[in-house]
Amino acid sequence: MEWDVNKIRRKYFKKNLKISEGLTFLQLSECIYRVLGPGPIQSAHQVDLGTSKSCTCGGYETYKFPCEHMLLVLKHNDIDIAEFVCETWKKNTYVDANKNMGQMGNITAMQNLEKGNTLPPALNIRRGRHRVRRFPSQARDRAIRRRLRTNNCGICRETGHDRRNCPN
Repeated sequence: MEWDVNKIRRKYFKKNLKISEGLTFLQLSECIYRVLGPGPIQSAHQVDLGTSKSCTCGGYETYKFPCEHMLLVLKHNDIDIAEFVCETWKKNTYVDANKNMGQMGNITAMQNLEKGNTLPPALNIRRGRHRVRRFPSQARDRAIRRRLRTNNCGICRETGHDRRNCPN
């Protein structure tokens, strides 16, 4: 299993290998396999290792990286997994892209890339609860307008009092 993928994909590869241990498969034809999930309600996915290279779960088509169903079949048939990994996930592609962009001026960063430590830059996560920006409710707006409105008398139409307290 020594092929050159970046660190992020290595994590997914290990996870998919662990999941594939509980699966079973049946060979339908020379290149087509049916992979059955564990448990009483079995999920069935069809893996095609021919020219189309596909799996019905959609994982391989989406990420161009072997899903757990495809890994199970590849592992049991002793097929090289590197053939089924897209070039974009390989370490050399990542290093070359960063060299061309001019982002690898630091010598230690280049050494880390050569070793295979190809993680994206760390994010600064702020502490505490984030501020929620909400739309003010209409009921709140009506309450503010009521407070700002001056009282008009219904009898004499003057401001400052109402019909209960009218001096006229």
